Amino acid sequence: MHPLVMRLSDCVTIIRGDCAEILPSIDGSKLIITSPPYGVGKDYESGGELEWEMTVRRFLRAASESMQGGDFLALNLPDRHVLDEWFGMRPTMPIIWQDLARLGLVYYDKRLWKKDPCWMSDRWHACSVKAVTECEEIYILKKRGHTAGTLRVVRAIRDARDASGLTNKDIDKAFGFNGMAGHWTNPHVQPECPKPEHWEKLKQLLGLGSELDKIVVAETRRVRDRMTDQEWTSWGSRQVWEVRSVRSNDKHPAMFPEELPRRLATLLSNPGDTVCDPFMGSGTTGVACIRTGRRFVGIEKDARYFEIAKQRLEREIEQSLPLKYA
Repeated sequence: MHPLVMRLSDCVTIIRGDCAEILPSIDGSKLIITSPPYGVGKDYESGGELEWEMTVRRFLRAASESMQGGDFLALNLPDRHVLDEWFGMRPTMPIIWQDLARLGLVYYDKRLWKKDPCWMSDRWHACSVKAVTECEEIYILKKRGHTAGTLRVVRAIRDARDASGLTNKDIDKAFGFNGMAGHWTNPHVQPECPKPEHWEKLKQLLGLGSELDKIVVAETRRVRDRMTDQEWTSWGSRQVWEVRSVRSNDKHPAMFPEELPRRLATLLSNPGDTVCDPFMGSGTTGVACIRTGRRFVGIEKDARYFEIAKQRLEREIEQSLPLKYA
């Protein structure tokens, strides 16, 4: 299927097609927030459990290929069991974690979404000792490597140092440091972007221009600066997020509460950054991005849900003010 690309605004693009084929073509740094199909028999799912597992694994390979060093992937994924002709019933996550290690996607953190009990989905609770599902895991994965912004700044400092004839010892002496210049000038071994106040002094010392000022500010911005003190203490620094489930799945059989992608976008990206949802569904992640000032790229294979997301995002764009970027 040839992808259908629709640019709804300067900040919102949606694409109809297979995310495993489309993701590698999306350039630039990005945060991926998504919840792949669960493989639990929803009417939009087809094939068996093994096909579901392969869908997830294909997506993760494409996501890794698309991501740059330092990019995050927030993945809401259950540990399901599949029927394997060689091994019988087996869990999926051990296979997926092996894939992630090979793909350079490193486990960074996890959030537990405490939601409403799934009484209708877990009907076995009345005839077994299995628990009713009340939590879902959101894995936060990070692409191994360093951000493009940090590497660009470090290379610029290295080149300016070489052009000036100074050494790392000279730079350390100017700052009263011991070894910090090595992190500022070596893009291969523990590179680090200087803080804005150090950057200003480096510009004077090495004759650097101001073209990288915004990158330095963005690369060194503290996570705490993205949210209020109340947000940080109530959920930013907390592992368990208590968020009510969507009361009516009228647009999609497995809708995400908008609060979840809103928190993830706020926690893991800056205003103006690009957020991608490869399993867009009804467009909830896109709504959260519009409301938090992020750019959004959504991918959806199902034509029906693509149209639902398109209409929903168009309404949200009409109601929103123009995005202001930091």
